[in-house]
Amino acid sequence: MPVDRSKLAKTNRNKGHNLERQVVKELREMGLPCDTSRYASRRLDDLKVDIAFEDPTFPFHIQCKCHNTHKNPLPVLAAMPQDDKYNIIIEKVKQKGEYVYMTKQDFYEILQVLVKEKIFG
Repeated sequence: MPVDRSKLAKTNRNKGHNLERQVVKELREMGLPCDTSRYASRRLDDLKVDIAFEDPTFPFHIQCKCHNTHKNPLPVLAAMPQDDKYNIIIEKVKQKGEYVYMTKQDFYEILQVLVKEKIFG
């Protein structure tokens, strides 16, 4: 029996939307007011950013991905806005866990801020 591609696409889209809502819930629990960009900002959603923060100076763009296997994050990072904010991908992989991807340069910049502010180190 052939696979119903439209049903599969709808299921995959729902998994992605569920992950976005989960991440928003977790960030709010940390005290970071945000919402899905599908709800809050069509412009951000069009720019491949899934989480919109109420504070426009918040330094991260977050894209959420839900997959059955690990996927190459580089095309997603390249499609995200190339501005002064850090691009982050949160990936949920079935039966493997949840992962965060960013460039090494961005990671080191964040570490430098933590050391400078005496939060770490």
